[in-house]
Amino acid sequence: MSDSNNLDLQIVKTVCAIVKYNNKVCLVKKDSSDTNSLWNFPQVVVNPSEIVISALINYINKTFCLDIDTIDVNYFCNIKHKCETFFLDIDSFVVDLKPTSITEDLIDNQNWFEIEELFNIPLTAEAVTLAQVLMEC
Repeated sequence: MSDSNNLDLQIVKTVCAIVKYNNKVCLVKKDSSDTNSLWNFPQVVVNPSEIVISALINYINKTFCLDIDTIDVNYFCNIKHKCETFFLDIDSFVVDLKPTSITEDLIDNQNWFEIEELFNIPLTAEAVTLAQVLMEC
């Protein structure tokens, strides 16, 4: 694909949650044909009229049933990833769970992995990039 064709690719803005608890991170499995069931950090598409942090908080609340008062959210980094037919523009945030937010259901119903073992797991390309940055911190 030529560079001029790259300019025509749609940019999809997403926000990613690097949810941390007890030196572990939460990953979700992507079950689509183009990712072949690879693991990724939880992320959601940001609607054009939506503010990134609002999209993140709404996603965390819905997915993990967590209130913003029970978590610490800090900006982590932005990565751009070229997919076959579009670009991903990903703002990522580290979401540290406070002890008061931890429930047995939250721990049991999510997929938690030690940070050190991330490279032993089949990750999406964008998750590999985020994991590399995470390991450097």
